[in-house]
Amino acid sequence: MTRPDREPEPELLVVAAHELGHATVDSALGLTVISIELDRAAYTGVTRVDLDDTCTKELRAALIGSLAGYEAERMWCHRHDGQAVRSCATTDYAQFRRERHRVEGLTEAVARAHARATLARHWHHVERLAHRLAQRGHVQPW
Repeated sequence: MTRPDREPEPELLVVAAHELGHATVDSALGLTVISIELDRAAYTGVTRVDLDDTCTKELRAALIGSLAGYEAERMWCHRHDGQAVRSCATTDYAQFRRERHRVEGLTEAVARAHARATLARHWHHVERLAHRLAQRGHVQPW
């Protein structure tokens, strides 16, 4: 287990960036982020949002947010000399594919581009909180 006063493992920082990517985009697109958590032993995480999936606007935001995790992971690795692994986003992509038909015109390419643009505008959240999330296993939503 990582002690709070030590530098987190690079792999945990990638997982933290992934979860913060979800949270950042969800929040920027108007969803309320309830929690951001990491399982530091399993190198996995979860971001929970308050979502009314009968509202097309909220569902669109959530679907874009579901692809934002991998996009944040890619951006983090590009900036910090790491390697993003798409297989870590299998569940996110499955969720997107399962629900995208409910939002007209939302393709994977459109959602990924929107996620990247939103992350670029709000990247400071990811950079500011990644170490804390990797060390503590949770951070408070903003």
